[in-house]
Amino acid sequence: MKGTISFYSPADSIPQSKISSRNVTFLYLQRENDSLIFKEIKTNKNVIHFEYKDLDSLKFVGFISDLRFIEMDSVPEKLLLNRNFFAVDSEVSTNNSFVELLE
Repeated sequence: MKGTISFYSPADSIPQSKISSRNVTFLYLQRENDSLIFKEIKTNKNVIHFEYKDLDSLKFVGFISDLRFIEMDSVPEKLLLNRNFFAVDSEVSTNNSFVELLE
């Protein structure tokens, strides 16, 4: 299957001219043969395209990390780090193991 995830964060209101760099990482679990492996996609966008092989019952578990390094007018030689983390899954009531990592 091909999937797409779109997400939004409060940091989207920060002007692009103030963002020094941005690192978005999407990790998700993928079953391959008799193992579970982490798949990782890196981008700098709010839309992530990925491929997923469903070998069980459409259970999907993942995690998005959005890190932005922001230039501050008050202290030009330093950067402010804005962090946003999102647990992603396909369940109505989550059982996402990444949720504990976010707390």
